[in-house]
Amino acid sequence: MRLAVRVLVVALIVTLAVVLYRQHKETTAREGWGRFAEAHDQGATVEALETARDQAAGSPARPWLDFELAFKLYSQGTPADLERALQITRESMAAYANHPVAEPLRKLDTAIKTFLPQGTSSGNSGT
Repeated sequence: MRLAVRVLVVALIVTLAVVLYRQHKETTAREGWGRFAEAHDQGATVEALETARDQAAGSPARPWLDFELAFKLYSQGTPADLERALQITRESMAAYANHPVAEPLRKLDTAIKTFLPQGTSSGNSGT
């Protein structure tokens, strides 16, 4: 009888832990996509995307925020923005190599390198 109660208690604890973990994961995902939407509502400025990116760490929205931010910086086109965009694409490609965003990041990385001086983009090759 005592063994059955112990098994039941352990099963209950494991079930509770799984439910709490799933809820946490769903909440993190929901909040990450909420941050993504907020950044777009604010005009998808670099500042809004940076904030959303920082707040969406660990969520499925993070790789897409990385892409959006890098693309926005690339679009602005200043040397500092291009360097920052290149840094983001390289970090993201390493972190999300098997993610659907990896291919757009690779293409963006290639495009960014066409606008940087030869020595700038080749010294830290992530591709």
